[in-house]
Amino acid sequence: MRQPASDFQQNLIQKIAKWKAGLADLGRRNPLIKFRQDSPRTLEILTEEPDLLFKNLT
Repeated sequence: MRQPASDFQQNLIQKIAKWKAGLADLGRRNPLIKFRQDSPRTLEILTEEPDLLFKNLT
């Protein structure tokens, strides 16, 4: 069963807020700072409109 669009959007907003809060942690355990591109946990985002993506993430 699919999530309603509003639930999906709210979940996405919560995840983005968690990622933003995680950027404040400057320790070695922070995976957002200690980034390895070859890690299986990476996500490549391809878009023709990076400005729109950045606007939605900030």
